[in-house]
Amino acid sequence: MCLCGMLSAEISSLPKQVVAETQLFFYENQKWLAGVMLRHVKSSPSAVLMDFTTEAALFVASLEGALIVAKGLGDVEIFNKISNKLLAPYFS
Repeated sequence: MCLCGMLSAEISSLPKQVVAETQLFFYENQKWLAGVMLRHVKSSPSAVLMDFTTEAALFVASLEGALIVAKGLGDVEIFNKISNKLLAPYFS
């Protein structure tokens, strides 16, 4: 499971520096992912209107959830199926 996802679950009890670094991890990853999505999104008129920051946050949240579900079920293939479905609109 993602360390920062686990830290986020306990954010209220963490030292301020750990909170700041955990938040920075998510911020930087979402910013990077939004840029990747923007570059690789399939060309369509509606793509211009997409909020890639929100799309990136949704993507990261979905992957975090997929990690938890796969761990709970003891089935890594669930994670693979979810991540592939999430990637489909952005990559050929």
